Amino acid sequence: MSDPYSKAVEAYKSGKPKKAIKHFKKAVKLAQKIGKNKIKAEILQNLAFAYTRNNQLKEGISAMKESVLIFEKLKNPLKIVEGLAYIGALNFKMKNIKLALKYYNEAERIIKEKRLQRQCQELEADICADLGSIYDSKEKYTQSLENYNRALKLYRKAGKKIGEARTYLDLGIMNFHQDNLDEAKSNIHNALRTLERYNDLHSIADCHLSLGNIHKEQSNWENAIEEFMYSLELYKGLENPKGVAESLMGLGISQAHIKGKEEDAKENLEQSMKIAQKEIKDERIEGVCLAWLAKIKKSLGEKDAKKYKNKAVKVLSKIGDQGTLSEID
Repeated sequence: MSDPYSKAVEAYKSGKPKKAIKHFKKAVKLAQKIGKNKIKAEILQNLAFAYTRNNQLKEGISAMKESVLIFEKLKNPLKIVEGLAYIGALNFKMKNIKLALKYYNEAERIIKEKRLQRQCQELEADICADLGSIYDSKEKYTQSLENYNRALKLYRKAGKKIGEARTYLDLGIMNFHQDNLDEAKSNIHNALRTLERYNDLHSIADCHLSLGNIHKEQSNWENAIEEFMYSLELYKGLENPKGVAESLMGLGISQAHIKGKEEDAKENLEQSMKIAQKEIKDERIEGVCLAWLAKIKKSLGEKDAKKYKNKAVKVLSKIGDQGTLSEID
């Protein structure tokens, strides 16, 4: 029993999720064979973590669901809540918002019903932070703010500075979506101070990208360029193609507003567009880049400007981005 499990744990800790999955599966079968249901459920949880690390999110959900079913039979509410919250988080990551809400709400119901608030303080904070992001994406800003504030309160009680900082970042992004730009900037700078102490590079990159977008919205082009260049280098180091594409797009748009930087702007927008088309399949980034390339090319008198505009109109119309379409007319 311990042999496949110990091999799985070693592989997981060594950053080899595929190998970990193989051995966790063997350990699950062995636990099933000897009738150790609690151990089987715990191994299934670890299998879900390994699947997630290997970017097999659907498989991660299946493994965690199986684990939750066993813990329900064993009447272990704490483990049930942990499993439901994890399934909610994976659905949120996959943009299955209805399912994410379903599992998060069920987890919160059990926390209240079984009075697990003290034991689940950090977990409940994580749920509230994700609910804040979900309601932000639905433009339900009052509910978003309520959940972010609750998350902040719970993280403070639990003494989790990193969770608090990440929530301030998300709160800043929500304020940006509502055009509360100064408030957004304040939230993100607040987050950044703590994130730098913890060396949370991904969140630091997200902060600089968001600050770049705020400066861009305020027409502070030089400041925007500085922030986008910072986020670009961080995302490259983290091998995050979406972050790289977002940074290049913001950089290109900002440079397009500065006389003499048109060629740099074109180069960065072309790079962003290629990543959007070939690597991350993101039509929003592709369409925005095409629109700005059309605009720059037209200002420079380049013959293919109309071709780029037509492509931009096609992509942006498909995703319903009327705002960017109006900018290029």
